[in-house]
Amino acid sequence: MLDPNDPWIYEICFPGAISGQTEITCPNCKAILTVPVNDPIGTETYECCTCKVVFTVNWVE
Repeated sequence: MLDPNDPWIYEICFPGAISGQTEITCPNCKAILTVPVNDPIGTETYECCTCKVVFTVNWVE
């Protein structure tokens, strides 16, 4: 059972909200990337370290 007072519950709802980082998959080469999350309810742009493709992540969707 989830404890509503546990701050880690926010990590489930908003990736990176507690830890400041999360793992995502590159949409081009499918590499797993650990990226910083500065705004867990906004959008951020990242560059894949494997294939160098730049992509945007919308954390709300």
